[in-house]
Amino acid sequence: MYCRQRHEMCPWTPQKTLRAGKANQVSHGFGAMSEQHEDSDVYLKRQIPDGEYIASYEGYSTATMFSQKTAKVCLRFRIVEGPRTNTLLERWYSVGGLYGPPGENGKFKAKGQTSRMILEFLTCCPDATIDRLDRIPMTNWRGGLYRILVRTVDKNHERLKLPHQVRYSTIDCVLGRFD
Repeated sequence: MYCRQRHEMCPWTPQKTLRAGKANQVSHGFGAMSEQHEDSDVYLKRQIPDGEYIASYEGYSTATMFSQKTAKVCLRFRIVEGPRTNTLLERWYSVGGLYGPPGENGKFKAKGQTSRMILEFLTCCPDATIDRLDRIPMTNWRGGLYRILVRTVDKNHERLKLPHQVRYSTIDCVLGRFD
């Protein structure tokens, strides 16, 4: 799938957020979270203007969704520049499977060597080497600033138009490191 705005390879998948402190449960919130409410799943997610932002990597977690059938990895980024500073955004990837219980810094296996997760990882960390799909060095994300492309979700999974009150922002793709 291609990014709508940049015509680059970029994923477009619905994204769900983990409830704070409860790795096995999934909330119904999506996308951007305000700094004061990021630990709660009762608040609606924020909508911020579409476009490119500079963000820092905050960490990752694993989860299972859709009746424990789909394994996912969530990377969290925090915007560091401009009027949207401190807005937390998430980037979700489908993975081949989880090793051990889902949660913060969980173990996983990527779907394949050309999966979106691997492509974005190697774009952002070009010096990294990957020999096995279950040994991706997630520590390479630490300490860097990244260019992320944010879009507004305006349709639900049934392609029904969302009212403006419940639209939310999500990371469309991680474009690369910010130099």
